[in-house]
Amino acid sequence: MDNFGKFGFHLNVTKSVYFQDGKEFPVDIPYLNFESNGNVSLDGHDSVGAFSFSGKIEGDHLFLKKAYHGAHTVFYCGNLEKNRLNLAYDFQGDYQMLLNKVNSGEYMALMEFEANLYNLFLDDNHEIDYNVFLVYDEKKNKYKGLGLIKNKLTKVIMKKKECNYAKLKLKNDEGERSIRVTIDNSNNNIYLERNSSTRNYALRINKFVYLKEGHEYNTFLPHLYFRDNGHCSNEVTDNNGYCEFKGHFENEIFFMEKTYPGKLSVYFAGKMDNNRLNLAYDFTPDYGTLKSKVMSHQNNAFFELEHKPFNLVLNPDEGKTHLALLKESDGNKLKGFSVVDNKLNIIIFKRKKDAKKAKLKIKTSSKVMYIRAKFDETSNNIIKKKNKD
Repeated sequence: MDNFGKFGFHLNVTKSVYFQDGKEFPVDIPYLNFESNGNVSLDGHDSVGAFSFSGKIEGDHLFLKKAYHGAHTVFYCGNLEKNRLNLAYDFQGDYQMLLNKVNSGEYMALMEFEANLYNLFLDDNHEIDYNVFLVYDEKKNKYKGLGLIKNKLTKVIMKKKECNYAKLKLKNDEGERSIRVTIDNSNNNIYLERNSSTRNYALRINKFVYLKEGHEYNTFLPHLYFRDNGHCSNEVTDNNGYCEFKGHFENEIFFMEKTYPGKLSVYFAGKMDNNRLNLAYDFTPDYGTLKSKVMSHQNNAFFELEHKPFNLVLNPDEGKTHLALLKESDGNKLKGFSVVDNKLNIIIFKRKKDAKKAKLKIKTSSKVMYIRAKFDETSNNIIKKKNKD
């Protein structure tokens, strides 16, 4: 697998055939070109004649168009499985029908690649995965490849260390990031290494946008890692260079500092609104003014999250509420966290058949609690039940 341009790659094809009347017919395709925007292209030929392939990768699937020069066009849909792309095709371009075929195992062609498919989990909670193609160089003890990560074609380099540990480098046109991971070769899984002393909850940032002179600019921040004391941090490299994030919640208000060491710092205050953390920022640490701007909806940045805000009431007699950020999990479960009295609380919230009744599991660094609760969907209040309730 060689790069052929900025953040683009050749994915070498070791075998390509189509099936007809129970027989395999070879197709001369030496590689697929993957462009930085996820587009796929190549030129090749088979017994019919010369052709050009074009298409796009979307999740586990590739959608391709094979145009014979001066002749007809064939439309393909394929799903990725280990080092193989299983394909269905027709001549009308009915991609939904083709998608249904490949998902039900009706394959009419295939491509096999030099690389192997791995599941990459970039979430401390091991709940979010991406597919990456990697080739292992035994002499250099290094993996190289590519993947579509957060809809960006990303260069992947992984250097093995001791045991199953490795250093993973991700690079695309938004920046570069190096992280420590563990490899499970039995199922081709790669996990972000968990460190309970420093990274107890990973809050995934789907989108981080700031506004400047009326224009929106995306910045690279895939996660904020919350520790036992409720504070969060991360280190990334964006278009302006290496930077450090540090932040914390004070009740419903979020405060954060983004620092480019030796250069400048940017200061933020934010407040949740549904699954968006609206932010105001400035280059001076006047958090009081930033908080006032956020409260009056004078926002000039935001995070988009999978989590949504809930009000956690652990002492109903006191009436004190704590902000909880939760996201949908399997079934009737919500998972997330809350910072209570400067301590991180990992929360699993399970609603019962009666939507007003619920069970909470709250985990801190020192204990696990199981709590009966009431849920008010109108106010998003999760209230601990009193013994007499």
